[in-house]
Amino acid sequence: MNQPLAKAQLTSRDKSITFLLEASDREFPGIKDYWDGNWVLVRLDLKIPGLKIDFTDPCIRTDELETFLEALKGLSLGHSLIAETSFTEPILYMSLQIPEPGSDDLTGRIEITLFADEGAASVAVEMDIDFDALDVFISGIEEILKEYPVVARETH
Repeated sequence: MNQPLAKAQLTSRDKSITFLLEASDREFPGIKDYWDGNWVLVRLDLKIPGLKIDFTDPCIRTDELETFLEALKGLSLGHSLIAETSFTEPILYMSLQIPEPGSDDLTGRIEITLFADEGAASVAVEMDIDFDALDVFISGIEEILKEYPVVARETH
């Protein structure tokens, strides 16, 4: 069963760089356990001057996206200076940070690694972001998690 697309977009201050994270379905629809139920199929779209990457096969875990969302909210509120991903799949890495306490500046780093039979290739981009763009990105991730909520938590 396909659910609606849910997306989060992050745009650089000068609008020259755009990153889109778009969730389209669960990898294992109907599964409700921690290990398989939290995988979501996503599309990564990165546009920078002279390059466009549109990659549609990677998966992320909703529980890991939820953890990243909480870090982004802390950054937005000024409770922390950095928010970064720690996704199980190494396809996507993101880091957003405030260079120093009290600063109005916000920088971001996005790394996308594409894997193929021939090997891997990575693209990394750094960008200046304003807090309005961060809030839009946070709202988009909340939308993704509303459509694809965490279905189970890890138990120890």
